[in-house]
Amino acid sequence: MHVRLIIALLFASLLQATAQPIPHWIRPDSPRTPWIKPRVLTRPFTVECEIQAARILLVADFCNASIRINDTQAGSAKAYGPLTEIDVTKLIRSGKNHIQLNLDPLAGPFASALRLDLNYANGRTQHIVTDSSWTHSEDRGQVSDRYWGFNSKRVEVDIFEDYEQWRRAKTNDATTAKQFQLLPDYEIDLIRNAGKDEDSWIAMDFDPKGRLVIAREKKGLLRLTLKDGKVAKLEVINEDLPEIRGVLFAHDALYVNSNSHNLRTNPRDRTGGLYRLRDTNGDDQYDEVQLLGERTATGGHGRNDIALGPDGKIYLIGGDSVAKPKAFTNLTPEIPNYLPGDDLPHGHVMRTDMDGQHWELVCKGLRNPYGIAFNPDGEMFTFDADAEHDMGSAWYRPTHLRQLVQGADYHWRRVTGKWPPYYADHADNPPTTLIIGKSSPTSVKFGTKSRFPHAYQQALYILDWTYGRILAIHMTPRGAGYQSRTEIFLQGRPANVTDLAFGPDGAMYFVTGGRGTQSGLYRVRYTGPLDEVQLSEQETARIAFGQESRRRRDEIRSWRTSAQRDPNFSRSIPARLVARLGDPDPWIRYTTRREMEHGLIIRKPRSMSRLAEVNLLIAYAHKVPQPYITNIELGVRSVDWTSLSKTEKLLLLRAAHICHLRRETNTRNPQLAQHFAQFFPDESAEVNQSLIQFLGLFQLPDLAPKAMPLLLAAKDQFATIHYLLHLRTQTNGWNSVLRHQYFTALRQASESRGGAGFPKFLNTIREDALKTIPENKRATYAALAKQKDNLAELLKTVPTNRKFVREWKLSDFTATDLKKHQPNLKRGREMYTAASCILCHQLGGKGRVFGPDLSNASSRYTRRDLLESILDPSKVVSEKYRNVRLMMKNGDDHTGRIAYAGDYRKSKLRLHTNPLRPDQLVEVNKIDIAERRFSEVSSMPEGLLNSLTKKEILDLLAYIETGGK
Repeated sequence: MHVRLIIALLFASLLQATAQPIPHWIRPDSPRTPWIKPRVLTRPFTVECEIQAARILLVADFCNASIRINDTQAGSAKAYGPLTEIDVTKLIRSGKNHIQLNLDPLAGPFASALRLDLNYANGRTQHIVTDSSWTHSEDRGQVSDRYWGFNSKRVEVDIFEDYEQWRRAKTNDATTAKQFQLLPDYEIDLIRNAGKDEDSWIAMDFDPKGRLVIAREKKGLLRLTLKDGKVAKLEVINEDLPEIRGVLFAHDALYVNSNSHNLRTNPRDRTGGLYRLRDTNGDDQYDEVQLLGERTATGGHGRNDIALGPDGKIYLIGGDSVAKPKAFTNLTPEIPNYLPGDDLPHGHVMRTDMDGQHWELVCKGLRNPYGIAFNPDGEMFTFDADAEHDMGSAWYRPTHLRQLVQGADYHWRRVTGKWPPYYADHADNPPTTLIIGKSSPTSVKFGTKSRFPHAYQQALYILDWTYGRILAIHMTPRGAGYQSRTEIFLQGRPANVTDLAFGPDGAMYFVTGGRGTQSGLYRVRYTGPLDEVQLSEQETARIAFGQESRRRRDEIRSWRTSAQRDPNFSRSIPARLVARLGDPDPWIRYTTRREMEHGLIIRKPRSMSRLAEVNLLIAYAHKVPQPYITNIELGVRSVDWTSLSKTEKLLLLRAAHICHLRRETNTRNPQLAQHFAQFFPDESAEVNQSLIQFLGLFQLPDLAPKAMPLLLAAKDQFATIHYLLHLRTQTNGWNSVLRHQYFTALRQASESRGGAGFPKFLNTIREDALKTIPENKRATYAALAKQKDNLAELLKTVPTNRKFVREWKLSDFTATDLKKHQPNLKRGREMYTAASCILCHQLGGKGRVFGPDLSNASSRYTRRDLLESILDPSKVVSEKYRNVRLMMKNGDDHTGRIAYAGDYRKSKLRLHTNPLRPDQLVEVNKIDIAERRFSEVSSMPEGLLNSLTKKEILDLLAYIETGGK
C-alpha cells in the first residue's frame, strides 16, 4: 500500500468519531427553587441478555455528581473535573435496572451529563444518555463533544512516531502540500520554498499593509508581498538582528525579540533583547533600530515570542535560559529559600510599555514556553515544554497548555535531571489547563482573525515542531478557567512548524524551519460553508458565568493594588475575600491565596469552609516568619482528616510539607509524620502518593510494610517509580520477603521506557536502596536488582508428561467451587509451574518478567476474574502486552510484542517475536514501517489449564492470591 495513503487512513481514523449518541446536559426542573440539598434524577432501563462490559462516562458542570445503579453506589464526578469513566459491569443485572444521578449544585449554571455504554456478550451495544426522558429533569441542550470528549479519542504521540523525523527536512525542497493531512474542507498550498541564501525561517507576522515579515534563523528579516497566493515581491529589510524568535507589529512599529548570545565583543554586533524598528522618513524601510530592553541568555531556551496584550503592553515570553531585565517590578510573590527560588533558572513572562521604559514580571516558573497568545476574553496562554531528560521518572512534567495569569508561579526550576529530584508539581500549583504529552512546542495563535467556521475561529492553534503537527485546542469557559480538548488540525512528514499567522484573507499562513532545515511558507484555506453559531442553553450560561468568574478572580488583585498605592488603605483583607480560598473554582482559590502571600495581612474569619481553611494554612506556611511555624503545624494537625475531600487532603499535606522544609534540620517536628502516618494508606491513590512523599522523609517503623502493597499494585510506571523512589532510604520495617519484592520491582522497572536520564535515575535509586542493606547481604540484593531471566533453567522446571484432563470453561466452575474450596497451597505452587505460568509471569519474585506481575493480583481481581483471564486470555488484552504486526515498505512482515524499554526518542523499534526466546529481538526503523495492526489475540496461549484437575486449578488460584507467599 502506498505510504501516503496509509498515513491518510491513519490520520482519518484519529479524526473519525464513533456513531455513539451524545448526551444532553440535564439538571433538576424548577430551576427557580433555591437548592439546599442534592437533587435526584432517575431513569429505568432493561437489559435483555448477558452483559460483557458496562461503563459510564460522566461529567459535572458546576456541581458534584454521583451515580447509583440498582441502589448501589457506582462512582462520582467532581465540579470543575474532567470527564470521568466508571466501570459498572458488576452492577448491571438481567432484566429491569435503574440508574440514579445525584447532583449537589454549586455556584454557577449547574448541570450534568452522562452516557451508559452496555456491551452485550452477543456483540450488540446499547447506550443510555441523559436527556429529557429522565424523571424530574430539565434539558439544557446537547453536550458539545468538541469540548468534553464523549466520542473523542485522546490525541497523543504513540511509540511508532519518529522523534527524528525533522532531520528529513535537511534537503533543498520543502515538504509538498500533498504530504500534509488536513481536516475536511481545508486546502493547503506551498507558497514559497526558501532559497539557498534565505536561511531557515523561525517567526512571522503580517504588517499593517498585509505584507508578511519573516525572521531568518541566523540573522535578518524578509518581507514578502503576496498576491493571488504567490510571492509577488521579496525584500530583505534587516540583515544584522540575530536569531529573531518573536515578530510583532504594534504602535506603528515593528517589535522583534532577538535571541543573540553575543557579549558585545564588537560594537557593531547586536546583543539580545527587545528591539523596536521604525520608519522615520516614510521610505517604507526601517531606518531606526532601537534596543528597548537587553536580556542576557545562556542557551537555546531564551527570548521567544512576543504579543500585544489587551492593555496595549508588549508581552514577552522566555525559557529557562533567559535572564530578567536589570530593573523590573515583580508582580509575583517571592519564593522563600526553602524551595528552588527565583535565583534558579526558569521561564517567565515580562511585559513593558511601548517604549520599553517600565518592565514587570507577570508570571514565572515555566520551562521553555515558545509562543504566547491572548483569547478574545483577554486571557493569556502558552504551550510549555517538558524536560525530555526526565521522561519516565516520577517527577517528569509533560508538555502542557498553560493559562497564564498575573502573579502565578508555575513552579518549574531548572534542577531536574540532577539528584535528588525536584518535583515541579504540587497540590498548591496553578490549575492545569490541558496536558498535551510528547511534543516540541513552538508558536501558539488564536484563530480569531481567520475565515474559518466558528469553532475554529475560537480555537487556539499550537505548533509541535518535532512531530510536524498543528493542533487545534477547543476551549469553553468553565468559571475563571477553561475546559479544553485537542484535535489534530494538520500534520506533515516532515513538517518542522515554527510559526503561524492569519492573513488579511482569513487564511492561516505558517512556516517550517529551525536547526538549519529547509523552510517553506504555506497557506491553509477553508473551502466549505461557514456555519451559524449555535450554542446550547448550558453553553450560553457557561460563557456568561465565565465573565463573572474572571471578574471575581481579579477583585482580590485590585484590592492589593489599592493597598500598595494608597498608604491609608487597609492592608487587611476583608473576610469576604478570604472566604474565596474556599471557592469551588480552582483559579479563584489559587489567585486569592497567591495575592495573600504577596504581603497582605490575613486575618482568619470566625467561620470558614474546610477548603478555605486548608488553603489558608498553605498561605500561612508560605508567609509567616520561621519562629511561628510551630503554630501552623498545630493548625495542620487540628484539621479533621476524616472529613476532608481528596483535594483538601492533598492541600493539607502540602501545608505540612512546607512547614517541614521551612524548619532548620535539627528542629524538624517528627509529630507531623506520626500524625499523618495513622492515615496511611488512604483510599485515594493520589493521596497515597503524596503521603509516601512526605512520610518518606522520616524513618517510620511501619512505612515499608504499609507501602509495599501499594508498590506491587501500582497500575502505571509513574506510581511504580514514585514508590521505589520514596522507599529507597527507609531502614525500618523490612523483612526478607519485602526486600525481595522491592528489588524485584526495581529490576522490572528497568524494562520501562523513559528519557536519557531514566537509566541513571534507576541506578541512583538502586544504589541508595542498597546502602540500607547490611553489608553481608548487599551482594544478594544487588544481583536480584540486575537479575536477567534464565528461561532455559525455567523451562527445565515445567513438566512435559502431564496428561490432558479437560478443555475447561468458566461455566465448569460454580460460585461454591470458587468460594468454599479449601486450598492446598503447596500443590498450588507446583501448579504454577505445571501450567507454565512461571515462564512469563513473576509471582512473589519468582518467574520471568514478560507478562504482568501477579504478586498483587488479588487486590485487583476476584478469583472468578482471575480464572476467566487464564481460560480466555484474549478477552481483555492490556495495550502494553498486545502483539503488533508491522508491514514494512520493503515487503517484510514482523509480528511480536513491542519492547518498551529504552529512550522513546530512538528512531528504531524493537519487537519480541518469540515469547519463549526473549533474546530474539527484531529491530526496525520507524520510518520504514508502511502499515501496522494491533492484534486482539493475546500472546498468552489458551488451554494452559487443560492438564490440571479442578482441585489443582482452584489450588493454583489460591496460590496466586497469596502473592506467592
